[in-house]
Amino acid sequence: KSRLCGICYCPYPGVIVPHPMICLDIKSAYIFSLLIEPHICSKAIEVDPSTWEYYINNPYEQSLGFYNIHYSTSSNIISCYKDKEGNNLTKGEHTVEMWLDSVDLEILRTLPYIHVHSVECTYLEQYEMQSVPRYVMDRLVHEYVKKSEISEEETPILYHLQKVVLNGIYGNTIKKVYNADDYKLLKKTNALAPQWGIWTTSYTKKLLLGLATKLTGWYYSDTDSIYCLDTPENRKIVKAYNDAIAERVKEFCSKYGYDFEQLHALGSFDLKYEIKKFKALKQKEYLFTTTDNEMIVKAAGCNKDEMVLDDHLYDLETLPVGNRVFPKIENDSYWEKDCSGDEAIKELFYASLLI
Repeated sequence: KSRLCGICYCPYPGVIVPHPMICLDIKSAYIFSLLIEPHICSKAIEVDPSTWEYYINNPYEQSLGFYNIHYSTSSNIISCYKDKEGNNLTKGEHTVEMWLDSVDLEILRTLPYIHVHSVECTYLEQYEMQSVPRYVMDRLVHEYVKKSEISEEETPILYHLQKVVLNGIYGNTIKKVYNADDYKLLKKTNALAPQWGIWTTSYTKKLLLGLATKLTGWYYSDTDSIYCLDTPENRKIVKAYNDAIAERVKEFCSKYGYDFEQLHALGSFDLKYEIKKFKALKQKEYLFTTTDNEMIVKAAGCNKDEMVLDDHLYDLETLPVGNRVFPKIENDSYWEKDCSGDEAIKELFYASLLI
């Protein structure tokens, strides 16, 4: 659990930003990392812990090790690393014991606002790296393309069901369908093989931080999104970064024979919202008003249906939260397929494929 974590960045909690901003969202970040980046293809080999630096930025051999990290930070504004007990790095100067793969270690040593004073590796394993197996690759591409071809506006139920299918590759899966109106979501499980999941989350952090740290007015991030000031220079930086990502996807398609037109947006940063007012209350709790005067509230467990969405929310120090209820399916059209039995669900969400 302490290894499978994304980034959450909240540098100015409680501060209202009345300037034009944009929200950027990575198109299927984890699918991009699974397909484009190398992953474990061998059993672990224990190696000399003092050789840990050899594996930094090494595309063919990577390492997973146990480290004593002596670090200091002036605040708790960034959260994407946990110690062996599952606790986030905290304000002040500390020495913690951590499991780190070589990608995460590379990021940690260059992460803004965290200064690493020393690194001591006490145990180290080496792995050979290459692309995921072709049959897994084919299934990933198939499900991604299928989702891309469904319109969220025209058929929202079908779109979100397919999104759950795709998300099920690395975590959230449907556990059981009772009928067309009721299904149970199995959270906090890892359908993805853990050794792939570790590197997938690490690669996604690197992908996000590679852009976010170049932008002016980076106000918030959570896993696969960036909220920053809307400036001509920022837009120019985003375009250049997306162009570089597209080139990587094009090389992948050329190597394995996939249609680039179907995958061209994979891993790119999509402009999701243009914002005129923004406030992050804390990590995973924020709200903003779009240029279309739509108010968006993001808070785990927050029952938005019972909230009055107007400017008074910007005056709150915290948002009212309660039990989060996963929305029920209200449209029977998707259920023309036979999804009533466990075997059908197993095949549909193919969790066993990647274990």
